[in-house]
Amino acid sequence: MVHSRPPRTATAMLLAVLASSTAAFAQDSAPKIAVVNLEAVFAQSAIGQTLQSDVQKLEESTRQQLEKERDAIAALQQQETSASPEQRRELVRRREDHERSARRIAEDATRQAQKMETDSRQRFSETLEPLFRTLQQEQGWDLILNKASGFVIFAGDSLDVTDLVLERLSAGG
Repeated sequence: MVHSRPPRTATAMLLAVLASSTAAFAQDSAPKIAVVNLEAVFAQSAIGQTLQSDVQKLEESTRQQLEKERDAIAALQQQETSASPEQRRELVRRREDHERSARRIAEDATRQAQKMETDSRQRFSETLEPLFRTLQQEQGWDLILNKASGFVIFAGDSLDVTDLVLERLSAGG
């Protein structure tokens, strides 16, 4: 007795061919993904370091200005205790002026620091765009994800190109 295989239908053969070619196609065309921590790149870049330095200078300047206002307020408060009612009203008015000035100094510094950060991040973005285009072409990346943004839950070390981006950025792109 000869055992024979059941005859393959044309549909079954077509499905087998499609399954094998789809598996091969999927392996050959798997997207190449890179992950970069843009916050780390920003913090270590020249633009990020300049921002940090500028913000520290702004903080120091603001601290000094606020210290002067606090000293003036304290001196006026001390004078208020021994002043006549008419003098006290004038001293209170001057003290309130210094208090308003201190609030204005703090608010202005906050706005200035925010603008500095916004401008720095814009320059950083403009610097990275051509760098990423170059790296994408060189490396054949199909997708570049920001590890710092919270969209990436996990990425293996082999996908993390943060050091490469920092190296290229430091070299001038």
